[in-house]
Amino acid sequence: GSIVIPAMPQEFWDRMKTITASDEERDGSAAGRLWFWQVGKIMMDARPLTGVGFMAYRDAYDDYDPSHGTLGFGSFRQSHSAWFGIGGEMGYPGLFLLIALLVQGMYTGFKIRRFTKGRPQYAELRAYGNALETSLIVYCVGGTFLNAENSEMVWHFIGLSIALHGILLKATADEKLTEPAPADPFRVRVQTA
Repeated sequence: GSIVIPAMPQEFWDRMKTITASDEERDGSAAGRLWFWQVGKIMMDARPLTGVGFMAYRDAYDDYDPSHGTLGFGSFRQSHSAWFGIGGEMGYPGLFLLIALLVQGMYTGFKIRRFTKGRPQYAELRAYGNALETSLIVYCVGGTFLNAENSEMVWHFIGLSIALHGILLKATADEKLTEPAPADPFRVRVQTA
C-alpha cells in the first residue's frame, strides 16, 4: 500500500473525493446517469436491430442526446450501464444475447451446484460452480451502474461456466445427468444405469 498509494494519478484522488460529495452533487450524478440511460434507450429505439455500432455509444451520444448538451451533462458521454450500453451499441438483439448468455452461465452454475450437493467427490466442481455463478450475479449488479459491457472478464466467466459444465459431464460419464422435470424446473435428477 505504501508503494501504490503515492503513485496513484490525480484523477484517482479526484474520483475518491466524490465519495464524500454533498447530497446535491450526488443527486446531479444520479440524474446524469439516468439521462445517459435514457439516451441509450433512444439509441435502441432509433436503431433496434443494429444499434449505433460496437463500442460507438460515446461517439454517437451527441447525435442521440435530445437536449443537445443543454442539461449540462457534457458531450461524448458513456452509458454508465452495461445494459443500456450494449443495447445502444448492438440494438435489442445484442442486449437479448447478452442477457441470454448471462442467464445460461448462471443456470449452469446453479445446475452444477444442485447436482454436486451431497457428493463430496465433486466438492471442487461445486466450489467452482458457486464462484462462477456468484461472479456473474456480481457482474449483473455492477454492470447496471458501470460501463462494463466490454469487460473481458464477463466473457471469461461465461466461457469457464461452459467448460465447467463439460468437465462435470465428463466426470460423471457413468451417471446420466438429465434435464429438469417440467413440473419442477429447479430440480436436477440423476438416473443411474
